Amino acid sequence: MLNVLWAETMAQSEHEWFLMANQKLDIYERLVLNSCRRVAASPSKSFSKAFMHAFTLVTTIGFLDEENFSSIGKIAAMSYAIIGIPLALLYLAQCSKMFAGLFPGNHIFIAALVTIFATAIIFDIIEESNDDTPFIDAVFHVFLMLSTVGSCTIDPPVTLIFVALFAVGLISISYVLIDRQVEHALQGFELLFSKYFGVLRRWMCSKDELEENKIIEEEEEEEEEEEEEETESDA
Repeated sequence: MLNVLWAETMAQSEHEWFLMANQKLDIYERLVLNSCRRVAASPSKSFSKAFMHAFTLVTTIGFLDEENFSSIGKIAAMSYAIIGIPLALLYLAQCSKMFAGLFPGNHIFIAALVTIFATAIIFDIIEESNDDTPFIDAVFHVFLMLSTVGSCTIDPPVTLIFVALFAVGLISISYVLIDRQVEHALQGFELLFSKYFGVLRRWMCSKDELEENKIIEEEEEEEEEEEEEETESDA
């Protein structure tokens, strides 16, 4: 293309050459973008990635790339999620019961923290990356995944998926215990809120009743006036 542009400098004026060069550069940019899109649209497929996508879909972690799914694939993914998510929740409930029996009381929180840090160490060791990932990033990624908040853009290794099969249940029962403790701690505020809400509700109800009584009285007065007018007209 450079040779063509150089040859055109001898045959065209500066303004014409400028317009022609912009057109050719625009065409070249579009060709480069189309080729990049074709390369990006054909991702590498493997069993590990398919297993990872299936696991994150059924556990509602949600590490999915919409561009990698065709129309049929999206329909299949929705059907798989409709059937798989209830089964996954049932499995996690059974795992939570098992961990609740193994770690009584507040020991479940210690087990959850140890699991997160141990999984982060495993993830930091086996991560396939040229850059040295900081340990806090590994902990953050593992926490997001095990708490089913979501997943980062990096692909988690298959080993992390197998660990998550049991660790997600441990984290979920920890959240249940935290919810109970928070509810117990806020019980006084809840009762206070219910009390003032009841007072406000009674005040609003009494106000509505007064308005209704006022409307009824006005209607009765209007009816009496109409009856008086009728009697006067008859007389």
